Amino acid sequence: MKWYSIVLGFTLHLQKTPVFIALIVLQAEHALRSLAMAAKMTLHVDVLRGQNDHHRMECAFKACAVALRTAVSRDMSALNSVPSTKGVL
Repeated sequence: MKWYSIVLGFTLHLQKTPVFIALIVLQAEHALRSLAMAAKMTLHVDVLRGQNDHHRMECAFKACAVALRTAVSRDMSALNSVPSTKGVL
């Protein structure tokens, strides 16, 4: 049974990339898919702009890190309250 979902919205321009960087960049999809599988989460990654594959992948990983940090951090203003969406939706 599949407990994760991943949507990757980037394409690579490997024809202009040195071989050693191309190998690293090609592992980016595998790394993000493994992260989604291990965390059992849905992960959407879109890289909208950029020409250098190394920088595009770096951007994707940094954006994922920021999103994960935000998702798991405690909201200090709501420490003593019960989580609810009442009045928000």
